[in-house]
Amino acid sequence: MTYGDRIPDRAVTRLSLVLRRLEVLCAAGVKRVFSRELAEKVGVTAVQVRRDLMAIGYSGSPNKGYEVCALSQAIKAWLHPGLRPAAALVGLGNLGRALLTYFRDREPHLDLLAAFDIDPGKTCMECVGLAVHHVDELERVCKALNVRVAILTLPPEAAQAVAERLAAVGVHALVNFTHASLRLDPHVFVEDVDLSVALDRAVFFSHKK
Repeated sequence: MTYGDRIPDRAVTRLSLVLRRLEVLCAAGVKRVFSRELAEKVGVTAVQVRRDLMAIGYSGSPNKGYEVCALSQAIKAWLHPGLRPAAALVGLGNLGRALLTYFRDREPHLDLLAAFDIDPGKTCMECVGLAVHHVDELERVCKALNVRVAILTLPPEAAQAVAERLAAVGVHALVNFTHASLRLDPHVFVEDVDLSVALDRAVFFSHKK
C-alpha cells in the first residue's frame, strides 16, 4: 500500500520517527541538523532519510543540512493533512483507560470523541472527559460523529466482529491493541500494536551480556 501513491507505507513510520526527533531538537533550540544525525536516532541510513524527505518534496543542503523547525512543520503537514479525523476507542479495561489518560495529557493529531464498552457499569458516564456508550450503540454513534479512526482495546475474541462493524460504518483505520489477527477489506488500514512482543524482546535482551 502507498500513501498518496508517492511513497511506501513503511516510510510513514520512518517519517513519524524523524518528526519526533525533530520536535525534540526544535524545542531545544537547535537550528540545523544533517541527515546522518537523524538517521542515527531513527535507526536507518542517511540515504534513506534523504530519499524519504525528497519523496515529500523537501530537500536540504549538503553543507548546511536541514532547518530543524521548518522540516518538522513540513513533515507534520504531510503526515497530517487537513482536519484531524474523528476517532473512537472500544474497550474500557485497564489499557483503554490508560490510553484515555494519554490522550488527555498529549495533543494527538486526531479527535477522540467517544468510547465504547460492553459493561453497563462503564457506560452513560464521562471517562476522562469523554462520553462513554454501550457497544450496542457503536454504529449509531460512529455515523453521527463521522468516526474514521478506531482504537481497539477489547478482548481479542471480540475484536474481529467489532472491527467488521466499524468498517461497515466507514471507519478507515484501526489501531489494534488486541492479539487478534483481523481480516478486513484491503481498504481498511490496520496497525497492530502487540505490547507482549515488546516485553518479550525486552526480557530476552535483558539476559544478553
